[in-house]
Amino acid sequence: TAALRRAEAAQHESAPDIVLGAEYGWRDALPPMVTARVGVELPLWQGRKQDALARAAQREHAMAAADQRDALAMAGAELAAWQARHEAATRQVVRLRDDILPQATLAAESARADYVTGATDTAELIMALRQLAETRAMLAAREADRYTAWATLRALAGRDPALQEDR
Repeated sequence: TAALRRAEAAQHESAPDIVLGAEYGWRDALPPMVTARVGVELPLWQGRKQDALARAAQREHAMAAADQRDALAMAGAELAAWQARHEAATRQVVRLRDDILPQATLAAESARADYVTGATDTAELIMALRQLAETRAMLAAREADRYTAWATLRALAGRDPALQEDR
């Protein structure tokens, strides 16, 4: 806005100005004198300088507009990236919670039952329990990623993430 105002002011400076004036004066023993003036100031020699200033101000305005478009594009890209992160984390949470975690839980229970009956050794049980723990850790990490993306989207929208629970 400031660049636009400077461009308009520089263009205005190259236009002729009208000058109005009035004087009132005492002349010793003579009656008082009243003078009125009307004139036009032509910026003949200022033209080159003012034109250059106007062109510079217009370029500054164009550059400011380009910077504004760039900032809006970057903000849109950041918003899209956080939305994509949230959607990806949500899909991963659903897949881990609905498919992988139940399978890992069943595998750990099966290994525990085999260990209790003596059908397998301790290494099989430990490996199944480790797989279950890793699956739970992955689920917790994806839920944290999802919450981080959600909170960031709320913050970018100007909302307080702590006030509303619409995850």
